[in-house]
Amino acid sequence: MKKVLLALALCVGQVGFAWAGPSEPSPATTYGEAMRWYREAAEAGDSKAQFLLGLKYEEGVLVPRDLAKAAEWFEAAADGGHALAQLKLAIMHHRGQGVARDLTRAAGWYRKAGEAGLAQAQFNLGYLYERGQGVARDAGLAAEWYGRAASQGLAQAQYSLGLLYATGTGVARDNVQAYVWLGRAAAQDHPGAARVRDRVEAAMSPAESAEARRLAGDGAPDR
Repeated sequence: MKKVLLALALCVGQVGFAWAGPSEPSPATTYGEAMRWYREAAEAGDSKAQFLLGLKYEEGVLVPRDLAKAAEWFEAAADGGHALAQLKLAIMHHRGQGVARDLTRAAGWYRKAGEAGLAQAQFNLGYLYERGQGVARDAGLAAEWYGRAASQGLAQAQYSLGLLYATGTGVARDNVQAYVWLGRAAAQDHPGAARVRDRVEAAMSPAESAEARRLAGDGAPDR
């Protein structure tokens, strides 16, 4: 961990050096030293360093861009339980970036990152379950994973969960729940959410409309 912190400090210029000459060390010298510390820590098994080194290769920062090497370091960090690395690796398998496209592996890594609490991973896994990509199609599990992400405020998940409630897909059809979740997505400017919410409201009874508005103002609805 000390090596990781030192590398980060070198990158942002927070570490001073004693030099024989009057000039400051060049950025190339500083960044080269930072990469050395990143690599040493990563090779020693530090999952944070492995993740950060993966980011450098993914973004082409301090090193030439190399998605295959990025995937290798993300996988090393993911194996060590680093949730963000698990999400990054899942996305790379999902898109076929730096690795062969493999939706089954993508789903597996999304699950690990989702179980660690990352909302984007939870949503992405729900997406795969809804469409049967890399996993057996299961609208109930799609709703479950969307619900986890929606409860954390992810607009994409709120919209998708609202649609499932509106259509009765994977959950019992419930216009009240649909209205609430679509409304939350609309409040974050999710495109289309307000339009669908208004259509749901038009189909409600007065009692449903009153309940939906109450829940919309009273915090997260029960699921």
